[in-house]
Amino acid sequence: MIFRSGLLRFAGMAFNAAMPHGPAPLSPALLAGLLVAGWAAAAHAHGDHDWIRRGGHVGVDGTRCCGQDDCDQIPASRVERTDEGYRLRDFGMIIPYRQAKPSEDGKFWLCRADRATMRCFFAPPPGS
Repeated sequence: MIFRSGLLRFAGMAFNAAMPHGPAPLSPALLAGLLVAGWAAAAHAHGDHDWIRRGGHVGVDGTRCCGQDDCDQIPASRVERTDEGYRLRDFGMIIPYRQAKPSEDGKFWLCRADRATMRCFFAPPPGS
């Protein structure tokens, strides 16, 4: 509720500042439109990987896998299942099956500390 009232106040100030002849009253419809736009922008800012951040996943190096800053979706066509684990063709890595975490969205995700160090790897459940 505090966020919503603050957003309303900010939207009103921004709109009024743009008016050269003084403030104009904001209609309820305009305020509602500004609120919806603000909420949609906030939701989109997290993206497809947000479940990784919310899940509090910790990688093999003990560091949290946060999603936006360290995780990339890997196309299934670029992942090969081998006897040793998942081979990531584009990264020159083999991730042992025991280190793979279940992917909530059914996609492959690789979270890295740097180009060569894996933090977390998420894979769809077997058979999916």
